[in-house]
Amino acid sequence: MNRSAYLFIFFLLAFVITSCQQKFKDEDLIIHYIQENSEKFDNSDDFHVLTIRFAPLDCYAQIFGYDVEKTIQQVADSLKTEKLFVLYDNAYAFVKVDKISREHKVRYVEESFRTLDAYAFPYTPHVFHIKNNSIRNWQKVVYKFGQNRK
Repeated sequence: MNRSAYLFIFFLLAFVITSCQQKFKDEDLIIHYIQENSEKFDNSDDFHVLTIRFAPLDCYAQIFGYDVEKTIQQVADSLKTEKLFVLYDNAYAFVKVDKISREHKVRYVEESFRTLDAYAFPYTPHVFHIKNNSIRNWQKVVYKFGQNRK
């Protein structure tokens, strides 16, 4: 095969691999929110956002043993030195997790539940890796009471 055939195969494989990555269904809305509120995220180009929605989580926590503090701690521990912003919609629920921000470089961004609804942020905790105005990857993260910490 000649050089152009190898380049074609390489670009075809690269396209297939990048196309296989699952796009978050509401990525456009979430990125729009991030762009409109870039100052809340220190105008960063590469960071993580952990969404914590409290309206339905009070019931979820009681029924399923969801642990907000453990979820934030585990995500912060796994990211180590990377920038992590916790985007939440209820300041009252964050009184007990303030110590995590001192242990890690976690920043908290409070937003109204209506705004988070308007931009389609999920109700279950998700962590998004935002880089160059796109979601590079994302993951649903739920830690329950009684799960071991790393």
